[in-house]
Amino acid sequence: MDKSAAQSYKMLLLGIPGWSHGGTRKAFLQDVFWGHALLNQLNYQVSGDRAATELIELLGGLEDGDVDGLTPACALLKAIREKFGAGKQRGELLADLERALCESTPRVRSVLVLAANPEDQVLIRTDREYAAIKEALSRTARGQEIRLHLPEFALSADKLIGTLLSAEPNLVHFAGHGGGAEGIYFESPQGGSEPVTGEALASVFRQFAHCVRAVVLNACFSEPQAAAIAQHIDYVIGTRKDIGDDTAIAFSTGFYQALAAGRGIEDAFQLGCTQIRMQGIPEHLIPVLMTRGGKATACA
Repeated sequence: MDKSAAQSYKMLLLGIPGWSHGGTRKAFLQDVFWGHALLNQLNYQVSGDRAATELIELLGGLEDGDVDGLTPACALLKAIREKFGAGKQRGELLADLERALCESTPRVRSVLVLAANPEDQVLIRTDREYAAIKEALSRTARGQEIRLHLPEFALSADKLIGTLLSAEPNLVHFAGHGGGAEGIYFESPQGGSEPVTGEALASVFRQFAHCVRAVVLNACFSEPQAAAIAQHIDYVIGTRKDIGDDTAIAFSTGFYQALAAGRGIEDAFQLGCTQIRMQGIPEHLIPVLMTRGGKATACA
């Protein structure tokens, strides 16, 4: 961490409510770095100024020590934004530090595939899509380091929260049907369509922003749900129109091959689009990538 970034980080820490109080500071840091070895190196008895200096020195040497898929420095920035918000001065410091420290390739450590195939919808090959993801991740040593959780097929609304609690993934991939403003279609207990709105999904993913870095909604007309979820999650991919099986599988193949090669999510998104074009499918402009800052990016 260079001197300029270190100074900005120190100003940010000293401006956190309660930072000067050792007990409050300890509780906050333990919540952010729960279980991480960094906690054993912190002196909670020193003044707030000294605590900020020592913490920054430690963070500067932990670029590879991840916390929920983030470096410790970036995990702390994310926690500050979520817990204390971003007023004008704090927002400027957060933006500067995130550009300097966190806009490099976000690392995905684990992937959870969710799928739904309601009986009253056109049958889609969600099993083929999962197989394509598994194959793409298995092609490289780096990809094999990404944990692929057991998939949840026939996803119903009452299973979503429990499944996320059990897995705590970095990336959630949904394969299935979407109905535009009506929502994403999960499966009802009777096997039919059970629409879940973007607002409902956003409220769920808000509670998992500490671990989920990205969400892929590989379902038709899922742009409204992607926009809602992107209020809380760094990267969300949706679709602007109807997509077929071949398009969904081609995108997944290119996207996860890129992640397995160490590319970031934005690059992986573009390579997913490119894979659609390489297979001669005229739907490469349908996917859209949204970021938490409100930016929407189409396929190049």
